[in-house]
Amino acid sequence: MVHRRPGNREGMLFTATGVAHAVMFFGRQYGLRPGGSWIGWLGVWPLPLVLVLVGVTVMCFPSGRLPSRRWRPVVGVMAAIGLVLSGVSALWPVEYARTGLLAAHPLALPGGAAAETFYDTARPIGYLLFQLTWAVCVVVRVRAASGDEARQLRWFVYAVTVSAAVMLLGFVLWRSPIPGVLAVPLIAAAAGAAIVKYRLYDIDPVINKSLVFGAMALVVTAGYIAVVTGIGSLVDGHGTVLSLIATAVVAVAFEPLRRRVQRLADRLVHGRRVTPYEALARLSAHVTAPLDGICTTVADAIGAREVVLWTGPPEELRAASAWPATAPLPPEPRRLTDLEATPGAARRRFPRRDHRDEGTRRGHVQRGETSGRRPGRPGRPGAGAAGDGAAPGRGG
Repeated sequence: MVHRRPGNREGMLFTATGVAHAVMFFGRQYGLRPGGSWIGWLGVWPLPLVLVLVGVTVMCFPSGRLPSRRWRPVVGVMAAIGLVLSGVSALWPVEYARTGLLAAHPLALPGGAAAETFYDTARPIGYLLFQLTWAVCVVVRVRAASGDEARQLRWFVYAVTVSAAVMLLGFVLWRSPIPGVLAVPLIAAAAGAAIVKYRLYDIDPVINKSLVFGAMALVVTAGYIAVVTGIGSLVDGHGTVLSLIATAVVAVAFEPLRRRVQRLADRLVHGRRVTPYEALARLSAHVTAPLDGICTTVADAIGAREVVLWTGPPEELRAASAWPATAPLPPEPRRLTDLEATPGAARRRFPRRDHRDEGTRRGHVQRGETSGRRPGRPGRPGAGAAGDGAAPGRGG
């Protein structure tokens, strides 16, 4: 991230977080042997401040800046709590009992009992406030994000969810956090890929398939256990017979449940819009149908507030249909270049970070002869269609 996006502060924040964790890990490992008191001490007391740094990194993702200036006092409070907790841990061995260090604390100051009582009370409260602050900030940012930033946040949240699920499975199956710890690098990898926008637009199908497969795995496992244990407790049958019954029940109920779960996943990922595959199927069915059907299909697919269908040669396009039905048709003809969204026009009409999605929502469907231009990439300003297709428009 630092190399590919040198102006993005998020790369520096991730680097600082990684270095801080590495220093602490080295100090704790060195402190497992006698005689390394100062180095072991360096691996213990910075923990609250490192957690604050982790929180700031999460809150600033993906731009490297906080969502707004109103979050600056919140970060200040987090930093103050971290400084107090780290100061207490640096002066007294309040954290040593939980780390298992053999090296003694290098300082021997009076008041250790009072410091430990204060630390044991303030530490869980402070850490809980840190986690709640991160979560609230991410939720606020996700709700306000759009365009590429929204997809970057989805990649990040998806990686965090997968890591948390792996850690939970590790505790349940093996009673160990090691699987979850090994999965933590996925978060940094997903964050880096999202910031450099590598395969950024693949996140929607990834989330969709993960929801479907995960939900179906839970349903199938729960159904199998319910049949085997439930019927087995009521009927004194053989394990093989119960397994066959459970398999038959799961096989019969699998497809209806899969369709229901798929619809729920589509609703969560695409909202009230139809899925891309449904949109393509409807559009192909409406190509030879009345033009109103094309406008309706495009509006459902991209969530547009208004769609206008223009037909004719590129130099003299005329409005043939519109959605909704109450929308007036522009009477005068227009040129193909007048309907394409240029970067300058997009910046004037829409906010800088939102002009892609807004241009798509207010798109025009163009149907006419090839204009001789090379089509741009979908979803980018100036990406007009050379033939039939949809392109962002400057007007409504």
